[in-house]
Amino acid sequence: MSRGHEAAARLLHRRRRQRGLTQVQLAEAAELSEKTIRAIERAAGGGRPRPSTLARIYNALEMSDSERVAVELAYDGAGSAEPSPISSGRLRSLGQALCAAREQRGLTKRELHRRSGVTANTIGNLESGRSTRARHTTILRLADALQLRGAAREEFMTLARGGSIETVQPLGRMDIHGRRHELAQLLALVTENQLVTVTGLGGIGKTTLALAAATELTRSSRFVSLAEQPPGTTLLNAVAGALGLDKPTPANISDGLDGVELVVLDNLEHLTDPVDGIDVILASAHESLSILATSRRPLRAPNERMLRLEPLDRAASVTLLRQRVEEANGLASWHDDDQAARSICRRLDDVPLAIELVAAWSSVLAPRDTLRQLENPLTLLGDGPGRHGGVRAVVAWSVELIGPSARVLFSELSLHPTGWSYDYAARVHGDDGQLAGAIRELVEAGLLGVVNEGPSARYHMLTLVREVAGELLSDELRAEVVGRRAAWLIEEAKGVDADLTGTAQLERLEQLDQDREHVNLGLEHLLTSRSPRSIDVAGGLWRYWQVRGLYQSGAERIQRALSLGADTDPSSNATATYGLAVLVYLTGDVDTARSISLEALAAFRHLGLHHGIGSSSSLLGMIEQHQGSIDVAERIYRSAMDAVPPREAPRAYASLISNLATLLADRGQLDEAIELAEDALAQFRHLGDERGVADQAGNVARWLLVQGHAERALDAQADVLDVFHTLRDPGGQAEAYTTLVDAKLHLGQLDEAETMLDRANDVIDEMNEAWGVAQVRSQRALLLALREDYTAAVRQARLAAVEADRLPYRPAQLRNALTLAAAALNDDDDTKRGLAAAGSAVELCGTAHPALLPIATGMLARLAGRNTRDDHAATALALASAACLESLPLPVHALAGMIGVKLAAPATVPMATHSPVALLKAAQRLITDLTQRE
Repeated sequence: MSRGHEAAARLLHRRRRQRGLTQVQLAEAAELSEKTIRAIERAAGGGRPRPSTLARIYNALEMSDSERVAVELAYDGAGSAEPSPISSGRLRSLGQALCAAREQRGLTKRELHRRSGVTANTIGNLESGRSTRARHTTILRLADALQLRGAAREEFMTLARGGSIETVQPLGRMDIHGRRHELAQLLALVTENQLVTVTGLGGIGKTTLALAAATELTRSSRFVSLAEQPPGTTLLNAVAGALGLDKPTPANISDGLDGVELVVLDNLEHLTDPVDGIDVILASAHESLSILATSRRPLRAPNERMLRLEPLDRAASVTLLRQRVEEANGLASWHDDDQAARSICRRLDDVPLAIELVAAWSSVLAPRDTLRQLENPLTLLGDGPGRHGGVRAVVAWSVELIGPSARVLFSELSLHPTGWSYDYAARVHGDDGQLAGAIRELVEAGLLGVVNEGPSARYHMLTLVREVAGELLSDELRAEVVGRRAAWLIEEAKGVDADLTGTAQLERLEQLDQDREHVNLGLEHLLTSRSPRSIDVAGGLWRYWQVRGLYQSGAERIQRALSLGADTDPSSNATATYGLAVLVYLTGDVDTARSISLEALAAFRHLGLHHGIGSSSSLLGMIEQHQGSIDVAERIYRSAMDAVPPREAPRAYASLISNLATLLADRGQLDEAIELAEDALAQFRHLGDERGVADQAGNVARWLLVQGHAERALDAQADVLDVFHTLRDPGGQAEAYTTLVDAKLHLGQLDEAETMLDRANDVIDEMNEAWGVAQVRSQRALLLALREDYTAAVRQARLAAVEADRLPYRPAQLRNALTLAAAALNDDDDTKRGLAAAGSAVELCGTAHPALLPIATGMLARLAGRNTRDDHAATALALASAACLESLPLPVHALAGMIGVKLAAPATVPMATHSPVALLKAAQRLITDLTQRE
């Protein structure tokens, strides 16, 4: 890149700025590409633009003849091999530069006097060093007479000012460490605006980015460091001192900044009235001058544009860490431990200063040792050498910029490890009219971060900043804030259950997700302080823990609250007991869940709370149903429906209807089951309970599938899955996915079934649910069998059976017994195991799922026939299976076909005289007979 090109580029850039045009607008006016304009203004490409290109630009910029000539002269000098007497590196003063330039032009002092109008005596005094300063107009005349252009002219003017302002030096590419996107943003802002401020926490990289931008934009940039200026200094005095001026008058500053296009004012947040000083500088300087400031807080100038700098992304922070470790001659272990490097950067919030401070320890601490030290990060990073002086000094400097109320809030917020909303801050810390202003001060000082991705903004504090803030918090204030958070939680828990079963459930779930850490901390405080309000909170949150799949941890918290034995509201105690029963049941401990459910039911009956009676009865009936006590479960449901008025406890009544529908479906009474499910669906919809609606729709989808309507089931289940995804309900998602798998298997869409099965497996793995693991393995076995990979199918079926044996749920045991038997149908070596499994399935069908009795007996018939070669016995069992199929209004041909069962025609068996129970007994007699023959 030649200096002539640079000079021409600056002239064009300055004229464009004077015309108020952007590069895009100039490109449009000149009918050129934006890329061409950008290349010309950056003097890129190494050659002079075509005359036609320049002509278009001249016309678009309405340049005068003299301006065009100046550009042409600059380009004409671009190819000259004439060295610059000033840039040769041998010159140390203005006099030496003046003498060298005059002699290179072949001029005497008198000839230079005639050309410039400057007296020969003045020229002689400057060259001899007797005078080291001259008026600005004198210097300009000399520069014009010597025909100094481009960089030579800039350096001459710098020497004339005494060289008090540093020229921005080009930076290496790696110095901005992952800031390419921010650099592009900053370049665009500076190109289009006269005042741009880069803000952010100390040590975040503001100065480095500003220098990089100055280097990219122009060589006529000057850098003024203000970090060492004492507080109270005015900006004009600081800049005048850097320029070597005695007085900061507008005329002096204008002369001092002549020819400069960009001034970088670094670290000016602590100066007095920086906005007024900037206004004076911009008003007195030439129109093309721009100011790029760095500050920990915005200047709030009317014409200011800002770029807020956030921490690095993880990859860039790791790169920076490795580079700084190498520079510090760090231990060899730093080069091999990628996981530790990423963990270190995560704990440091990816802040460049913190990374550099840690790297300074790399010569004595290994990565794993460093991680342990970072459990209390201020031991390593609190104090340090250099410009920023450690994390404490950096944060303390920013704290000095904020007012008293903001300082108090800053220390209080250290008790919140995760983000929070404005509403949370107002309720915990109080809103006396100063909260919004205090938060604004903290954000602008870089002490708080703000994320605005949802309906309301959320704030967060970097870990290192929070550590320092915590040191400012007194024990008394700490206790007060902890108490306020507990009081907030007590109020928050009151409406959770109602919200999660009504129209506000999605918003409430999102709010609880965001405040989960605050909830956990507040509840832990209540539990450890043995507060009687612990039961109110734990009982209010059980449904949230259920929806989010937090069964074990939720149950443990409720148990701790109930174990305190403190006097509390009896209804709160009953509600907490019921919530505990639900969560314990979902963990698989059915016997304990039954006992707790009976306790909750007794408490609700004593209090006369119909919603509690209905809910507890619904759960108790579900437990009996899943353990095979179908008749007992039905009596519980119907008795509760008679005792609970629908208008007083609409949701509990709808749940009872839903569970009864499921029971009837298991029996094969699908018409009545569907009618009840539609009634429950309508009630949940009226209540605005999307989750209840999805549950019912999922039931209907499963029953449609059993009826053979796979396509309709898929349509219904797709909507169900969407709801559970929206609610982020892992249990609902797992159930929906497994239903979709069954439908896809029925339709022979094996690849799609496998995809759904993998998704179900991911959800269930995250939940760590035993019933889900058994279900997924069972379906995997069927999928493998359909793909004729029988060895793998049997292996999966055995694993599924092992999981099922651990569960108290008879439906789960039944499914896996059927799976194992189905896999054995195609494996001659596993016939005996399959026969035992099919016999177990037949037995379970009689108590847990009569509707599947035809399938179980059909498999048993085939396996028995293969093992004993007794065609009569096999035929008898097949006929019994067919009879069951006809007796029960449940077309299960789909599942029968899936596992390869061929059902015989039922014509030879009188249907009216063979009930399912009678046929089951006949099948069991045949099983005994076959076993004796073995």
